[in-house]
Amino acid sequence: MAGLIDASNNSICLVFAMKKFLTFVEENLFLLVLLFVAGVFSPNLSPKAAMMDADAGDRVLSISGGNFIKQLFWLGSLALVVIIYGYKKYKVERFFKNKLCLLMGLVGCAFLSVLWSDAVGYTVKRSFFQMIFCMVVALSFYYSIQKNTVYRSVYFSAVAVVFLVVVSVVLGVGFSGGTLAGFTVGKNLLAQYLLVLVVLLSGVSVIEGQRWRFHRELLVLLVVFLIMTTSKTSTALLLLFALLVRVPLSGWVVFTVYAVGVCLFIVFPMVTYVAGDMLQETSIIIEEIGYFTNTKISSISIPP
Repeated sequence: MAGLIDASNNSICLVFAMKKFLTFVEENLFLLVLLFVAGVFSPNLSPKAAMMDADAGDRVLSISGGNFIKQLFWLGSLALVVIIYGYKKYKVERFFKNKLCLLMGLVGCAFLSVLWSDAVGYTVKRSFFQMIFCMVVALSFYYSIQKNTVYRSVYFSAVAVVFLVVVSVVLGVGFSGGTLAGFTVGKNLLAQYLLVLVVLLSGVSVIEGQRWRFHRELLVLLVVFLIMTTSKTSTALLLLFALLVRVPLSGWVVFTVYAVGVCLFIVFPMVTYVAGDMLQETSIIIEEIGYFTNTKISSISIPP
């Protein structure tokens, strides 16, 4: 009888601990995702004078591949968001479902690159990771909304990024070729992180109506650091965001921005890639025809 009571108590304690753990994950997973994606857990504080600037693809590859800890983080996060979704029996609003399906559709377009990729297996792996990444980010963001911890997560992430940038500058390793690279391997990556944090911090503070102490100072520091990176793309996107803030966002405006983004970053590269191959093959065929024609003409002997 005592054994049954002890087993029952242990089961109750285990269930209680599991509920506490899932609640903690539900409240803070979005913060962990932001910190992990920004590279806060693995800052690069080495000299960058001789290092080449890295693009977003290099950072995505470093996040998704090779490192067992990184793979474990994303697969574990995916498992946790699915468990929370089933355990909490969330009734996701239709608005969020539509946006998630739209995001998954955009990611699904990445699979189209298999048609012209020279490394099909690598392309499928990267596209599959993007799907996991989007699901984890979207669902962790949704859970954070339900727990009203979005602003807290973004604020702490911004503080961590600013702190690491300051530390890198103090240590003398924050600049690369006269531009600010901070704790990342290149200025463009740092600019992307800063841009995302500026958009999130300013947007979430307005939507949730929260502004903690030093909110404005933190936002100014993010913008100043972004300008110091001299990243033209991120700076242009920041100006575009500042412009869109002043424009009433109707459904047509959102759809237009989304359509332009799809055309610029998916349709246009695909069409130009295929057209480039066709032009190259056509030029080769024309050269071969010309060579064959000249050879035949030169081989014809004209009688005296």
